[in-house]
Amino acid sequence: MTSGKVRLLSGRYRVGDLLGRGGMSEVYHGYDERLDRPVAIKMLRQPTGDVPDDGSPEALELLEARRRDRARFLREIRTAARLEHPGTPAVYDTGVDEQPDGSDRIWLVMQLLRGSTLDAAMTTEYADQLPEIAWAAAIGAQIAAVLADLHRVDIVHRDIKPANIMIVDGGLVKVLDFGIAILRGAGALPRLTQVDKTVGTPAYMSPEQHLGRPVTAASDVYSLGCMLHELVGGDQPFLPTPSMPLRAHHLQTPVPSLSAARPGVPEPLALLVARMMAKEPDTRPTAEQVYEELTPSCVERPASPTATPPGRSTRRCCLRLRTTPLLP
Repeated sequence: MTSGKVRLLSGRYRVGDLLGRGGMSEVYHGYDERLDRPVAIKMLRQPTGDVPDDGSPEALELLEARRRDRARFLREIRTAARLEHPGTPAVYDTGVDEQPDGSDRIWLVMQLLRGSTLDAAMTTEYADQLPEIAWAAAIGAQIAAVLADLHRVDIVHRDIKPANIMIVDGGLVKVLDFGIAILRGAGALPRLTQVDKTVGTPAYMSPEQHLGRPVTAASDVYSLGCMLHELVGGDQPFLPTPSMPLRAHHLQTPVPSLSAARPGVPEPLALLVARMMAKEPDTRPTAEQVYEELTPSCVERPASPTATPPGRSTRRCCLRLRTTPLLP
């Protein structure tokens, strides 16, 4: 971080190279000097530019945006700290680092994951050929298992997408980025999203998210359905057209047939994905039901003569069954 003596967070965490950057945070490679192990260090991004001290609407809006980012990051820390699940990164420590200019920066020390995001795998390893259906089903089943336990303790992720799924060495799936997750129920933090403002990634957002309505566990199931359709069929279920924007497709267009997108898809799998993407939240299966219904598709089946040639996976993903619930 500086020349000469290395500056440590909390006297023990050495900050290394930047690993990634999001809307409100940055993730660095780190090292825990006390326990002699590599870690990941996530920090709230430093705001750029000074806010005019003139009380103008623009200045007040900038201050409010920074306040919301800080509150969201603190909420992410609280949410992540509640999770003790093999399908989420482990949280080790958190604190506040005082900057040379007198400001402070919140940080979160987490498990350093080695692998690649599902988004990266889809754009490189599976750019030309689709993955095996059993492999895709195993990925979906692992995500559903994590979601089932999150939903059991009233956590809704709200941004399930390929970029937030990491496949680590050995084939275990990790669900990432709880920056916009919500804690429902009595332990929830105050609402940080303005009314009528959508939160999430449009290509994977449920109809209720697109409408700015309250989201539930069913919204995560819808997003997972969109992901499975893309992973198995090769394309996102809905794409914007000159006559209809993406939002309108999610609200109005019937779910496209997964069997038509990829001949040879087992009918139960195609029907399950269609149910996951139902327009009405109450008619979608739960994450627990998705997990149970996906497991039969995780067994490799001979390809039909008309099936799309499968991709060549260099790291086959075995199905990891859930062990114990997240919390009693």
